[in-house]
Amino acid sequence: MTMLATILDEKKREVSRLYQQPALLAQLGVYPDPPPAQGNWFLDQLTGPGLALIAELKKASPSRGVIRTSFCPETLAKQYCAAGAHALSVLTDEPFFQGALAYMQQARAVSTVPILRKDFIIDPIQLHQAVQYGAHAVLLIAACLTPQIMRQLVAVANQLGLAVLIEVHAESEVMALQGLTGQFAIGVNNRNLTSFVVDLQTAVRLYAPIRQAFPEHPLVAESGYTTGQELQTIANVGYDAVLIGEGLVDETRDMRAWFSNQTIIKANNEN
Repeated sequence: MTMLATILDEKKREVSRLYQQPALLAQLGVYPDPPPAQGNWFLDQLTGPGLALIAELKKASPSRGVIRTSFCPETLAKQYCAAGAHALSVLTDEPFFQGALAYMQQARAVSTVPILRKDFIIDPIQLHQAVQYGAHAVLLIAACLTPQIMRQLVAVANQLGLAVLIEVHAESEVMALQGLTGQFAIGVNNRNLTSFVVDLQTAVRLYAPIRQAFPEHPLVAESGYTTGQELQTIANVGYDAVLIGEGLVDETRDMRAWFSNQTIIKANNEN
């Protein structure tokens, strides 16, 4: 069994436990009218001239183990915001990434930019949970969902006021999204979720078919970026934003110096 299959099996068990929570159950099918506008803020931060940065709060991963031992969500969120991040991504998966929903709440309390919940979302009840814990946007991974369920979850997320970052890794996943409407950005993950191998050419290869299919939606390059030259490359290709996790959260990196050296990243007027 692949790591992704193992993770999804655990997510199914998590969802079953969520359906035992009366407070969340009571929210299913209940949508504000009109939907809140917090998702607009997330998408707005990714658009406009220059390359936007989604900075990730990531304590550990299945491939690397613990990445940052001194992991304090509030401290990292403050540092990222002060340095110029346009949005924060917070890992909330506990069994495999040592994340927590509480981390998202803690980051939200001190953040000056919108928050993306990064997890393996497979059911609408997780979207209601994301709202409960303060998310502005959520990640939906094409490799984890059928096209029909993806469309359902995007619609529910938008009804709740959440924007969506749809993650793809192959052109077939892009084609399966044809005709999808709503408030979403599309991210290309350079990391293969089956092998966990990173190939930065993945984002380069997929840019043209995605931009052709979704010309009005922000495009995000994800995973593996550590240098200014790599960021310049994806900016030249045409990406609107980049999501960086391990490249920032590593304890050996001087974060403020790294940010100040990445002149390709656009200034953030929110900070």
